[in-house]
Amino acid sequence: MLARPAFGVPGRPQAAWIKSVSWAGVALGVIGLLLAVLKYTDILLGLPSTS
Repeated sequence: MLARPAFGVPGRPQAAWIKSVSWAGVALGVIGLLLAVLKYTDILLGLPSTS
C-alpha cells in the first residue's frame, strides 16, 4: 500500500483533467501572489495622502 505510487501507475497516461486542475492551481497561486505584492507596496488600492 505505501509502496504504490500516489498518482497512478508510472507507465499509464494520466487523465486530462488532472493536468488542467493543477495548472489552474498554479495560475491562481501566481495571481494571488502578484495581488499580494501589489497591495503590500500600495501600487494597488493605495490610499491618497492628506498632506
